[in-house]
Amino acid sequence: MDSPQRNSALVVTTPSKPPPIRLLLIEDSESASELLLREFARAGVGVETVHERVQNAIRLTEALAQRSWDCVICDYSMPGFDAYAALAILQQSGKDLPFIVVSGSIPEHDAIDLMKRGAYDYLLKDKLARLVPATQREINEAENREHHRQAEIAHQQREEQLRQTQKMEAIDRLSGGVAHDFNNLLTVILGNTQLIESLELHEPELSESLEEIKEAAERASTLTRQLLTFSRKQPLLEQQLDLHEVVANTTRMLRRILGEDIEIELRVAASPARIAADLTMLEQVLLNFAVNARDAMPAGGRFTITICSTLLGKIEPPAPPHAPPGPYIKLSFHDTGVGITADNLPRIFEPCFSTKDVGQGTGLGLATVYSIMEQHKRWLQVTSDQDASTEFIAFFPACPDNVSSAIARHSSRRQAFRLPCGLPHRG
Repeated sequence: MDSPQRNSALVVTTPSKPPPIRLLLIEDSESASELLLREFARAGVGVETVHERVQNAIRLTEALAQRSWDCVICDYSMPGFDAYAALAILQQSGKDLPFIVVSGSIPEHDAIDLMKRGAYDYLLKDKLARLVPATQREINEAENREHHRQAEIAHQQREEQLRQTQKMEAIDRLSGGVAHDFNNLLTVILGNTQLIESLELHEPELSESLEEIKEAAERASTLTRQLLTFSRKQPLLEQQLDLHEVVANTTRMLRRILGEDIEIELRVAASPARIAADLTMLEQVLLNFAVNARDAMPAGGRFTITICSTLLGKIEPPAPPHAPPGPYIKLSFHDTGVGITADNLPRIFEPCFSTKDVGQGTGLGLATVYSIMEQHKRWLQVTSDQDASTEFIAFFPACPDNVSSAIARHSSRRQAFRLPCGLPHRG
């Protein structure tokens, strides 16, 4: 009996085709350009080029702006244009592209001068054998430089994040310790003030002074709670909340805080906006953003609060790595006041950063908001036009619709809620 034949399969692997080389040719002669391109065609199977030919400064500037290129090959001299001018335009564009000079003849001192100015290589048109190797070499070196730059940028960003984390940890420890000790002193001050008031042994004219002492101590107590929140030593009491209800109730207080010159506009969707959050901390976020907007609109304006649903991962821009895709509630705050300068924008959430005059702010307002959002494992986005407006957007995961709504009835709690002080003013 013959043994069964084994089926064999021949797997043929074809090498991947290299990407085309994108060449920008600065050449007034079409025949000279074809000569250069023939050298690339002779280089081997799979080597392709995508090219464009320009012959003056205007077209060169347009070509650099409109497309990405791998290499620039430039004739040494053309009517009304030359390699010196072309190299200057390339350098002004800020693009790190290999610049290779070709010429029928070029004085040696000019070739050396061009290399000193930034040209990568030069070739004679009657000796083009090394055109393709030189081009590929310079393209590879340019890619290596770009990879090195990106690695250096990433390294600097990691170092900056580490410094910021260390600074925040130090301030967290300091603020938490100070807040506890300061709160003990305030308890003594408030207790003795209330005792003197209850005994009614003081002169009537001192009542006003006692009231001022008590109000100052209560404001300081509010600042202490803000420090505790910032240092994450204030316990987080999450519950399911209807964001529409929280914002609507808080807005009644915001109208008094913002004043008559600032119009408040609410934009809410008809669908529920249920989130899990600490009510007191969420109110603090609302008030911090409102007061921040008020300081940005000394002559009045409009403060718009928007609540809407979104689907993260399909519509929104990239979120932090810890944010899973899914349904989210966006809570945005937009004002028409003075925007944030480009220099200040990266620092607005830093603790103790303020552009106000000395004594007019502690710089804890937005830092506290940031800390609250981090405690909730939520995040913020901010955009600003220095001369027009600013918008902060807070993202909260939406609670499932089938979860029973344990909406907090918090009007009694709000009576004890005080306005945080010391918010940073935008530059």
